[in-house]
Amino acid sequence: MKPPQSNCARRSPGRPRGGKPVIQEAELLSAALSAFARLGYHGTSLRSLNRELGVSHNLLTQQFGSKEALWRAAVDWGFGRMQQSLTQATEDSATENTGTGEATRTAEESGPTAALHRFIEAFVLQSARMPELLALVNAEGSQHSERLDYLLEHFGQPMFARMQPIYAQAVAAGELREVPLETLFYLITAGGASLYSTPALSTKLFGAESLAPDQVQSQARSVADFLIAGLRSEAAPSDSTLKP
Repeated sequence: MKPPQSNCARRSPGRPRGGKPVIQEAELLSAALSAFARLGYHGTSLRSLNRELGVSHNLLTQQFGSKEALWRAAVDWGFGRMQQSLTQATEDSATENTGTGEATRTAEESGPTAALHRFIEAFVLQSARMPELLALVNAEGSQHSERLDYLLEHFGQPMFARMQPIYAQAVAAGELREVPLETLFYLITAGGASLYSTPALSTKLFGAESLAPDQVQSQARSVADFLIAGLRSEAAPSDSTLKP
């Protein structure tokens, strides 16, 4: 579902002024995603969100029709970006774009284990960019609801559909050990993204530097390295490298 493009004018609280800048739809959806993750569905008010954005009190209703429609639009927007990142990371290609040209991957770098490594790394990177995603899943995942079903349709099932065949190929090739899919799923999602979805706790435990932007790439690589090392089959070469 793709909501209509927004062309709404932003204003400060109080009497409207001339020369109002335009709020992009992405800004509306980002703010909505953050509110739903932070406050929960029932704790989020469209009126309060309008006020936070500095727009008219009924703008979001006019744009999206209802809180439920806004929630779905925000989920589509946020998780659509996650799926795009995972797709780009694991697409079946023997080359990778380095920004200066096409670099040919070795057979090992284009194999299933390397693809799973890239999948994990991409998931952590995107979770750091949009920590609201896992926070929203955690908020909705504690009880059955239509919203949880929608999240499964747009997050859980697509993620499984991309991850499972890659992992199965690596197991079939004797590169990785077989573990229950639920184990792998939660090690990647909760283990990889909780640092960013619980920023207050992370800061208390590890300091603000643990969330520093210049540490994200290293953290993503460390998570992927750790999980792949733990999954390696005893028959797999111990000195193999994974360089996406």
